[in-house]
Amino acid sequence: MTDREYLAEAREWLEHIKNLTGWTAVDSEKFLQRMKTLEWLIEQAEEAEKYEDIGIRHERLKNEYLELQRKATEFIEKLNAKVEHYEKALYALYKMADDSEADLMIDVLVDTLKGYGFEKHFEEMYREGKQRFMEAGW
Repeated sequence: MTDREYLAEAREWLEHIKNLTGWTAVDSEKFLQRMKTLEWLIEQAEEAEKYEDIGIRHERLKNEYLELQRKATEFIEKLNAKVEHYEKALYALYKMADDSEADLMIDVLVDTLKGYGFEKHFEEMYREGKQRFMEAGW
């Protein structure tokens, strides 16, 4: 039998005892004390059962949290690798900027490396550059 089955049987026995002895031993103080003790024992078992259920739920939630934490860490590591990749590419472009458009390229690269992102006047150049890149078949 499982603990839950034993607890259910204990409840049944308590009710059975109450039914059998209720009319003969109601006045007996010792009998009433023993009945209260049995009731208390069953209540304690019910409380323990609740805490066991809570413990199971806690363990499940903890495992889900650890899995989410692992996935988040993995995702952040991938993002950091991409950031490093693009940072290297930007520094390489900075180094290779030719004299004809060097000032503009340097402005874009410096703003990007500093984390400022593209200003409005760079967005059109970004789209044109991307289109040329795609047309070139890269």
